[in-house]
Amino acid sequence: MTAIGILVVLLAAANAVFLGWLGNRGVRTWREEEHVSFMDLKVLGQETRSEEPHGASTVSAR
Repeated sequence: MTAIGILVVLLAAANAVFLGWLGNRGVRTWREEEHVSFMDLKVLGQETRSEEPHGASTVSAR
C-alpha cells in the first residue's frame, strides 16, 4: 500500500509540473478554457441586464 501511495504522489507532482510547463509555453488547458467561458457568460449577463429598461428585471444588478 505504501508503494501505491508514493506512486500516486509522484504522479500528481509530475502532472502539476507538466501543466505548469504547458502554462509557461502559453498553451491553454481545459481548466482555463472553462474559467474563460464562465467569465464570458458573466460579462454577457451583465451586458444584457444593463440594456433592460429600469424595473424590467426581477434580479437586481447589484
